[in-house]
Amino acid sequence: MALLVMLVIGTLTVALVHAAPVAGQVDADTQAQIDNAMSAAPSTISVAAKILANELDNASTFLVLQEGSNGWYCQPDEPGTPGPDPICFDQTWLDWMYARVADKEPNVTVPEFAYMLQGGSESSNTDPDATEKTEDVDWMTCPPHIMILLPGSLKETTGLSSDFDTAGPWIMYEDTPYEHIMMPVAEGMMGEMGDRAEATPGT
Repeated sequence: MALLVMLVIGTLTVALVHAAPVAGQVDADTQAQIDNAMSAAPSTISVAAKILANELDNASTFLVLQEGSNGWYCQPDEPGTPGPDPICFDQTWLDWMYARVADKEPNVTVPEFAYMLQGGSESSNTDPDATEKTEDVDWMTCPPHIMILLPGSLKETTGLSSDFDTAGPWIMYEDTPYEHIMMPVAEGMMGEMGDRAEATPGT
């Protein structure tokens, strides 16, 4: 009987060892999301950033795809938009995102940055609640850019406008709690600021 018990325990142990995932191992789809998210910022930032999924858990926090250690966060492309839009951001931006999800006003006290070096797609430059293309509003196609949060009214403190066809920085969501500066960083792409993607969401 003792020998039989030992054989059963040994068999179960071998089965569990083979069934247990290797530490740090992820499936191909998750790895693709991680790689895509990390492409949003310089590697010096993204290499140690925490990678977040676009989905929220039951506590309304973003699911974690990979842990990080430098206080930065990156998310992969949002599949509901026509263009690539991975993003990397700091804690203030994360709080800003959670405030936006909860329809609350974010508390911005210091300048903070977010990177979208693959560009981005936006359904509106003025309405933070817009989620899809309409008859009057096509998706915006933005070049690689940095986004900046500043305390106070951006129009008053920066003198910028919400005109995104000026080949320079502009204010997105002006005069809303979610306004921020969009600053293009890719030379030679400024002429694409006013382009509109013809693809519909999800294609």
